[in-house]
Amino acid sequence: MPLEPYSPNQYQYPERNIDRYQSQEKSPQEKYSRDRDRERNERDRDRDRERTRERDYPPREREFSQRKESSATPPDFQKSSNSPAVNVSSLDNLMADIGSMLTSPRSQNSTLNKEASSNEISQLKKDHEDEINKLQKEIDELKTEVQDLKASLEEKTNALEVSEEKIKKMQNDYDAKEKECKDLLEEKEKLAKDLDDLENEHQNLQEDYESREQMAKDIRQEVANLLDEVKELQQKNDDLVAEKEKMEETIQKLKEDDNYSGHSSPKDKSPKSKESNTVRDEIRKILDDIRPELRNAVIHEDRVDTYEEAINNLLDAKESEKPTNVLVAMKAIVISCKTITEDIENFENTTNIRTDERDQLDNLKNYLSEVLTNLMSSAKSYATSQGKSPVPELEDSLLSLTDSVVDLIRYTKDIKGSISPGRDNYKGRGHSGAKTVPELKDYIKDNTDKIVVSIQSLLYNLRESNSFDDEFLDIVNGITSIVDNIINESHDTLDSLSASDYKPDIENILLDLTNSNSKLDELGQKMISSPQSKSTKQQIASASYDIANFVKNLINNL
Repeated sequence: MPLEPYSPNQYQYPERNIDRYQSQEKSPQEKYSRDRDRERNERDRDRDRERTRERDYPPREREFSQRKESSATPPDFQKSSNSPAVNVSSLDNLMADIGSMLTSPRSQNSTLNKEASSNEISQLKKDHEDEINKLQKEIDELKTEVQDLKASLEEKTNALEVSEEKIKKMQNDYDAKEKECKDLLEEKEKLAKDLDDLENEHQNLQEDYESREQMAKDIRQEVANLLDEVKELQQKNDDLVAEKEKMEETIQKLKEDDNYSGHSSPKDKSPKSKESNTVRDEIRKILDDIRPELRNAVIHEDRVDTYEEAINNLLDAKESEKPTNVLVAMKAIVISCKTITEDIENFENTTNIRTDERDQLDNLKNYLSEVLTNLMSSAKSYATSQGKSPVPELEDSLLSLTDSVVDLIRYTKDIKGSISPGRDNYKGRGHSGAKTVPELKDYIKDNTDKIVVSIQSLLYNLRESNSFDDEFLDIVNGITSIVDNIINESHDTLDSLSASDYKPDIENILLDLTNSNSKLDELGQKMISSPQSKSTKQQIASASYDIANFVKNLINNL
């Protein structure tokens, strides 16, 4: 049976999805179509060539020619001519040739067609194998490409995982930074609130400072007015002394002319003397009552004896012919009270007492200072009025001062008796005990009156006396001692502050005050050796004025 002509549709290959692989030139489908078209054209040319050969050569001649060309004489028949087998072989060949010549053309055509189909099948198999090899090659290439893509995909997947880790880490860092920002914002809000509170507190402190500054200005003005008043009183006292001396001269002349005795009768003196003796006895009784309590007390008995002696000297001066002598006697009372307060302050600095006890002591000392100021005012009034000022006012001030001293003695003894051994081991305050600026100002103001009284007594002695003894030196030493304490307390306060917390002029003022104080001390010693030196008296008066002026400037600059 003859084979059908070759058709490309006889061999269908599975379609391949190669659209996802983009080629750089042509796709595999296009290449396959192009190869199939080329193979089909070649088969068409072969078929046309075969037809041309069949047309030019008849079937019988073509078959004989093919057999003659393709068939060789078997070796069995290639023997010598003398063998009988040669004739038989020749007959066989002849019969085969005759038979083949007698064969029908159809049979020959069939044989030719079979041979052609066999060749065509072989060609198709070869083409199919080539096609399979080509497809296998493409498959291998695709596998290689797939492996490359898979490797690339794995690489990108790994890179993606690394990126995800980085993103996760960055997210964690971002969350941490965000939390930190929230904390910072909360802290900022808290600091802003604290700043507002501090600003309010600063505003309140500023207002309080301004009010205290105004109060300080008023006090400084009052001190300045007091100094001016002291100067005026001193001038008035000088005028009165001059007038008194003039009157004494007149009285002396009258005595000489009329043989008049200037002594007062006992009857005239009896009321004043009786009043003084009453006050003297009352003060003695108060002090005698406190003497048994002086054992193991802060204030010793010798301090009380000195105070009682100063009180008696003032009462004696009040009864003398010169009312101005009360100013000199007043100096001894001021020094005695100062010694008592210094002993109390030393007790405070060397003992660990409670805050409430320290406050009560400050109140008692302030009250003592007020009473002492009232006594000085009464004494000045009595002296300037030449004894015409009411005596009970002076005596009441003495009683009040004595009561204040007794209260301080008893309270300090109570504190000392209640102190435990642990508290008694306190060794002083050091820098922590330095006064603040307001406390220092109050301390200087409290001692200003003492300085003024002492300077008045000093100037009075310079005018009234021509010889100077230990009493004069006590006045000078009292002034220099008070000034030294002010200088030391001021330095302690400045050492506890920074340079920006106080005015730089204060150090210069303290230096000038120190020099003036040293100068006054030297002049006091010089005055003892040369009591008639007017220049020394003038220098002492100038140094005293400088001390008062520098103390005033110190208060103004604090």
